[in-house]
Amino acid sequence: MFQIKNNSTVEQFSKKIEQAVQDDLAMFLEFGEQYFSLEELEDLHGQWEKEYQLTEKLRGRFVLLCTSSFMLIPLSGLIAILGYNIYLPIFIICFPIVFLAGLAGFLVLYFKFGKVTSQENVGRRLKFAIRNKLQRRGFSKDFEI
Repeated sequence: MFQIKNNSTVEQFSKKIEQAVQDDLAMFLEFGEQYFSLEELEDLHGQWEKEYQLTEKLRGRFVLLCTSSFMLIPLSGLIAILGYNIYLPIFIICFPIVFLAGLAGFLVLYFKFGKVTSQENVGRRLKFAIRNKLQRRGFSKDFEI
């Protein structure tokens, strides 16, 4: 799982192991709900909710950046028609840069947080685990989180 590289120190290696061990969400997904209390599950759900909202906001911004870059093409045509040809190279160069910046950001989010559906499944699983814990404590099935 972990390998010590020649140039890394033992402290760096131990920090990586501690970070992997302290990832409660990964532990929940691997081992299940029985090792967590209701309060811990609610905290995990709160942390997941914050992370999910942040990633959704960033995904929306990157999609907007990619799609708005396509507006530079007709805008450059309009500039050429109006006779401002000295500004034309700026728009032609900016189009791929803006598009690739949005695409790169979107891909970074994808590789860091995974697909949207997998994130939503984690949230559903957390809600289900919280509901199960509440049912064991005597709350009804209709109780909403």
